[in-house]
Amino acid sequence: MKNQTYDVIVVGGGIIGLTSALLLADQGQQVLLCDAAEFGQQASWAGGGILMPLYPWRFSEQLNEFYVYSLSQLKLLLERLRKDTDIDPELYECGLWVLGLDEEETDAFEQWADRCQIVRYCVDTATAPLHFRNVSDRHFFLPEVKNIRNPRLLKALVACLTQHPMITLMANTAITQLRVPSAQMVEVLAGQTVLTARKLVVASGAWGRQLSEQLQWSLSVYPVLGQMLLLQAHMKPLNSMVLAHGRYLIPRKDGRILVGSTVEQVGFRKSFSKEGYSKLKLFAESLLGSIEDICIEAQWAGLRPGSERELPYIRAHPKHAHVWVNVGHFRNGLVLAAGSARVLSEKMSGEYSSLSSWNF
Repeated sequence: MKNQTYDVIVVGGGIIGLTSALLLADQGQQVLLCDAAEFGQQASWAGGGILMPLYPWRFSEQLNEFYVYSLSQLKLLLERLRKDTDIDPELYECGLWVLGLDEEETDAFEQWADRCQIVRYCVDTATAPLHFRNVSDRHFFLPEVKNIRNPRLLKALVACLTQHPMITLMANTAITQLRVPSAQMVEVLAGQTVLTARKLVVASGAWGRQLSEQLQWSLSVYPVLGQMLLLQAHMKPLNSMVLAHGRYLIPRKDGRILVGSTVEQVGFRKSFSKEGYSKLKLFAESLLGSIEDICIEAQWAGLRPGSERELPYIRAHPKHAHVWVNVGHFRNGLVLAAGSARVLSEKMSGEYSSLSSWNF
């Protein structure tokens, strides 16, 4: 590692850190992106990849506006990755079934869909797919909702950053301390190396609070465990995503099906449990029938950055204007990443946009 002072050090190499580093480097800033592990191997890798917040009608109009904006930014990012890399993130427009809404939530769903101009179809029990008929009386289908294969998106992003002349990557190095020695300088202790920069961005997901507290800055960010199952190709492939009772099924282009996910507050423990496995298996069977004869190919877990806020934290330190955070995306990191990175880069450069005054 060259002994130099960077313009920006970004701590955290998940989807938020990767996109943030890319846009800051595009502004001509020399960026160092560092992570304690391999890039993109935490919550960003573990998630399902649905390109819509789960149950967006339960959230504020502001979050939904930010979601729509972020999707437009993601579209631009995917076009760039297709041009700059040979890695296909496998964007899949397979649509999403929404099942099991009661009358009150159906009204909220309809109002959200009208407000956001979401194409949807209401399907009654008689014409619904056979394996959904025992879930509820009415079903909604959103034909334009997509999913993306998280690991392939992350691989494409890392490849893009590796080629960028303004970005240095530093993985598998423990970040043990953050210091602010002056109003023009920050220091990051990485392993035995002291790294210096003019600005710092903490984008470390579930570990955001741990790092920000070193800077006397307490943020409401905490780890939330999510467990997932991966089923091998089903005899009757699932053609669309399914959202029901807080869980989901996600088909991949190769015929595999993701089953997710649990929501568990167990600190930084990232391990599987029999209870979580059983809940996911029962959910899959309630929609697909018995899966005893289907191989459960893999099981994994990730720690999401939970928060008491709807919007993520994208802001400067109250006392140190050259220290920033981009954390607290909970289950929406993938879908909000490109928008969050754009907001961060604009705020750090002093640019103004319609989102600049929002309470990020």
